[in-house]
Amino acid sequence: MPLSAELLDYLIRAKDLSKRAKFDSFPLLVTAKPTDTNANSVLYVSKTDISLICSAGNQTLSNNNFIVKKSFNWDESCRSVSLKFSVGDKVLEKIFDGDNGVLDFLTTFKTGTARFELGVFPDFFYELDSYKIQYFDVHLEIKGGIDLRRALSVKTPKPPSSITQCWS
Repeated sequence: MPLSAELLDYLIRAKDLSKRAKFDSFPLLVTAKPTDTNANSVLYVSKTDISLICSAGNQTLSNNNFIVKKSFNWDESCRSVSLKFSVGDKVLEKIFDGDNGVLDFLTTFKTGTARFELGVFPDFFYELDSYKIQYFDVHLEIKGGIDLRRALSVKTPKPPSSITQCWS
């Protein structure tokens, strides 16, 4: 019986994947600038925390509206990234979680700036609206982010549902 084209394609992609460089950790240098809100807002963000959540412990950069830098060390146990915004006496959190949490975070910040509108924080919508806050603009430069995003984008090929061709 002849083998299916899907099986041959799977074997080739699996072989190529096994030849790619593997790494235990990946350095990232994050530069954070002050977080902005719309000009007519009554309150502003006083602090932004960026945390890389890993099994060995969290790595956090705190930005009190100055330009700050921190080196992060990503490894395979790092699955999530948390952004916390301190506004008045409230702390709002946006979590990039799940199997693609770090990849989603890096993709969101690939241009260096990401805007988070009120809908991202439904529990605080009316309170933020009362302070005329419409959005938060977060500015991050992530050196090493392009390479890590590229590495995390490589997916393991899925095996085909059948391995032989059938004839009628």
